[in-house]
Amino acid sequence: MPMVIPKNFLGIILIIGIIVIVIYYYLPRYAHHQELVKKEQELDAKVAYLSEEIDRMKKEKDLLENDVMYLEKVVREKLGRVEPGEVVYKIVAKNDTGEEAVPKDAYGTKDE
Repeated sequence: MPMVIPKNFLGIILIIGIIVIVIYYYLPRYAHHQELVKKEQELDAKVAYLSEEIDRMKKEKDLLENDVMYLEKVVREKLGRVEPGEVVYKIVAKNDTGEEAVPKDAYGTKDE
């Protein structure tokens, strides 16, 4: 007795085939789209950070150009400027082992 295939069965197979082809075609594109969205978010965050950094630097520049007391503070801290007649004391802390810790200057490098 020959096997009879209902018409609905062929339609279902055709629909499933089309769905598989569509998924096969669009899934890589969707994954690529998601990567691009993530990269865009990272770049937006970087732009926001850099904008804040630019604002901070503009304020710093303005202070250095217009505020004499701030300029003197920066010169003293970062460049180690000492006025004539001043005495500079360097405090050396001890570390956990009891040895003298090497002091660091304003830039985080070891003093020689």
